[in-house]
Amino acid sequence: MSARLPGDGADDGPVRSFAYDGTRLVRAGRHAYAHDTQGRVVRRVLTTLSGKRRVWAYDWDAEDRLIRVVTPEGAQWRYTYDPLGRRVAKERIDDAGSVAEAVFFVWDGNRLAEETHVYGGDRRTSITYEYTPDSHRPVVQDRREWLRDAPQHEVDRRFRLIVGNLAGTPTELLSPEGEVTWRNRSALWGGEIPESGEPECLLRFPGQYFDAESGLHYNYFRYYDPVPGRYISPDPLGLAAGPDDYAYVVNPLTWCDPLGLQSCPTFKGLAWLTDKMLKRPSFRYQRVVSGTDYEQIWKLADGRAVHVDGGPAHGWIMEAKFTGGRESEWAKSAYNPESSLYNEKKITDQAAKLMELNDGLGGKGVRYAISNAAGAAHFRQLLGTHFPEAIASGKPAVFHVPGNGMSGMSKWLT
Repeated sequence: MSARLPGDGADDGPVRSFAYDGTRLVRAGRHAYAHDTQGRVVRRVLTTLSGKRRVWAYDWDAEDRLIRVVTPEGAQWRYTYDPLGRRVAKERIDDAGSVAEAVFFVWDGNRLAEETHVYGGDRRTSITYEYTPDSHRPVVQDRREWLRDAPQHEVDRRFRLIVGNLAGTPTELLSPEGEVTWRNRSALWGGEIPESGEPECLLRFPGQYFDAESGLHYNYFRYYDPVPGRYISPDPLGLAAGPDDYAYVVNPLTWCDPLGLQSCPTFKGLAWLTDKMLKRPSFRYQRVVSGTDYEQIWKLADGRAVHVDGGPAHGWIMEAKFTGGRESEWAKSAYNPESSLYNEKKITDQAAKLMELNDGLGGKGVRYAISNAAGAAHFRQLLGTHFPEAIASGKPAVFHVPGNGMSGMSKWLT
């Protein structure tokens, strides 16, 4: 199979062609790819305009982790991982087998927290990153040069604020004075557009880190090649993540895949509770429980939308269900299975979406707040029947949270 489409400006001119063997990419413009029997790229060849061939070689371990890269110049890079699969070091090995240059990585869960570049002697550069809570969206980069005689102003001026796009990809770095010190010069799918000097920010799409030696982006479980906009090894989840096990997300401007597994949920905005809506007890209960006047709107990896009443707070998603207070109100509730308005499929479909959103955000689970005891008992039984493994693990959990005029009820979520 082959295809042709306009180039992204990275290196292939106005038109690029693609050729595939199943879902394996074998050619993208002037780049050719060779795979091993496991479907992992083991060689990439770039034919330059002058006819020369530039070859990158890749070695893999039994866990499908890239452990060695040989560049066209003959430089050898060795990659090391911890038991959780996080890359903790990359080292350039010289002809004598010694480490000539190294980068060490420190992690906060599945997010890169710090990198330290060791160039030899006493010269070191450390870069730390900070993110918005419960996300892979970086907001701060703090770079420090470890030189004995470096003046203080040289250290201070390395602090940068990170400006990102809708997906969370860094687009600019700002100094404390508001000066733009770096702009992301890349094409739609992340292909590098040449610029003078070294890039000041090595973060790319959310969860991705740029490796200059290979041109690839390290993406936790896999490596992403921005030239064709595809991964160089199959998805560890297999076809569960989608029909194309090498593909990145559908739209990199709004979607992301921070772990190299499948698209993450995308925040789309807020839906405010209007005065008309707040005349209904269900929305008043929702506001009291969540402590907010709005719902969050998220889009799942498959494009489905899901509304969230509260959270993610402390890692929990909150869903409020007003099932009445007194027994007579429960008898009339649309959540009562005896009601003609009862819709079990609607309830369970929403629960499945909320749990999928929670998993995509790396949350602790979904907490249901139910306004009366009979309603809470029914939700426990219903969710336990449809999602027994999730209930057994505490995701989701159902609580009876009375709605009898109490204030400050959002504290129950903590």
